[in-house]
Amino acid sequence: MSILQGPVSLLKGARVLAQHRELIKFSLIPAIIVFVVSLLGFFLSFYFGDRLLGLLIEEPEQLLLKCLWIVFSFILKLGAAFICLLITPWLIMLFGFPLCEPLAKRIDQLLNGQEVDASFSHEMLLTFTTTAGLLIIGLAGSVLFWLLGLIPGPNLLAGPFAAFIWTPAFFALDVIDSSLSRRQWTLRQKLHFLLRHPTTSISLGLCASILLSIPVLNLFVLPVVVAAGVITVRDLEQKQQL
Repeated sequence: MSILQGPVSLLKGARVLAQHRELIKFSLIPAIIVFVVSLLGFFLSFYFGDRLLGLLIEEPEQLLLKCLWIVFSFILKLGAAFICLLITPWLIMLFGFPLCEPLAKRIDQLLNGQEVDASFSHEMLLTFTTTAGLLIIGLAGSVLFWLLGLIPGPNLLAGPFAAFIWTPAFFALDVIDSSLSRRQWTLRQKLHFLLRHPTTSISLGLCASILLSIPVLNLFVLPVVVAAGVITVRDLEQKQQL
């Protein structure tokens, strides 16, 4: 699989949704929730940005100082918005993807994906352990790279690695987690997937996380990303590379 797998799968996902309009009903509630969560994140970042600025510096009355205060206020809000953009994909992992399970399952059926039967309790335990494990490992790694980014020298590599490799790879794994879980994959098998298909994972995760970080756009893109995850797994299955 190539580094273009992400854009290709997203285009295929959009085509599947366009050809099967009945899939839209499975995506309405998750898409609306993701939209509300992302808007709430931006609102809170700007609100607390203003509060923080008010605690640090009172608004001056002198014209020059007031101009500088406005510029500093804008930079602070811009930084808060950027942080929100980085956090939004992780919020979608928590709230959006679990609600998209019916949509992913239906697309898998349309693409002739083979689900492995298991007891309800086993499926629930497997879903909980893998989701929690991926989230903990992904967030722990992101925090570690953020701390390394504060150290002169390592920060030159830690920041780009976290932004363009670590986070997209784990985000991609969450995108395809539903399909892999229906095949009863364990957490170890899913982590091994990253090692076997690094370019595919990074490509899919980077494209998906960028699109889902943007409010309003993520309202329409979430179903496409879910479809892209299913399609990626099916493409690998058909090529016997899964």
